[in-house]
Amino acid sequence: MALYSGQLYDTIVCFGDSLTQHGWDVTKHGWVAQLSQAYLRRLDVVNRGFSGFNSKWVRVLFDQLLPVNPAINDPNKPQDAPKTPANEPQEAEPDMPSVADSTCSTRRSKLRLFTILLGANDAQLSPLKQHVPLDEFQANIEYFVRSLTSPTSQFYSPDTRIILITPPPVGEKLWKERLANDGIDGLDRRNDNTKKYADAVKAVGERFSVPCIDLWTAIEDKVSEYGGYDTYSWDGVHLNANGNDLLFGLLMAAIRENFPELDPDSMPFVVPDHRSFTGSEDFGQLFRL
Repeated sequence: MALYSGQLYDTIVCFGDSLTQHGWDVTKHGWVAQLSQAYLRRLDVVNRGFSGFNSKWVRVLFDQLLPVNPAINDPNKPQDAPKTPANEPQEAEPDMPSVADSTCSTRRSKLRLFTILLGANDAQLSPLKQHVPLDEFQANIEYFVRSLTSPTSQFYSPDTRIILITPPPVGEKLWKERLANDGIDGLDRRNDNTKKYADAVKAVGERFSVPCIDLWTAIEDKVSEYGGYDTYSWDGVHLNANGNDLLFGLLMAAIRENFPELDPDSMPFVVPDHRSFTGSEDFGQLFRL
């Protein structure tokens, strides 16, 4: 029996704003990069972080990022053309290879885990352009979760596990310095306001019984009132190496606690390890890439 038959790797999608986009930055121990390393040869980790975006803007992208569940009727899908009556001549169709004749695997890649980290930009103070009202922000997070978990959603994915992540706290002193360097006077974000958005994410997790990593509290509890944020953030908003290490550790703990089947230490390689080969195999029969 073949050990590997060309099947696609299942995926983890990390969805969010710059805190996710910058998660690829290995110079800052990016949490998404660490996640990719943890699942190497087991699951593909896809970064769908969009720097500067809020939940309203990424909601437009969300519907274009996910595959439509073929079992769900899409009301926007055009109706099939009327069938040709049996008494009318039908044009012969060219011979096409069947699925069974294909040498490629027909297995669809499954979305196994979907992380959502939003709120840092939504919490920008009104009337600035990135600001999204708190109730609208919470409705957007609910929409993302419901799209994947509701059997009536065209994006329904029963194989997908979801983990929500709150925005981190704002180190106001650091962020004010960052804005001043960019020629901006004053603050466009405040920590007490960002906490409201973090609490909204937690509320969605509770409502839908979805695990939520409270990154705001995890960092806030480790710093003093307006100092110490530079331990976890390089500019008061975005994570530095320590902040990324903290988030990655919290994420792996949440995965192991809530979804032990996704613990990378218990998942085999998709393509077998070379040490399992004897050297006498017919690799053309053993697996196809």
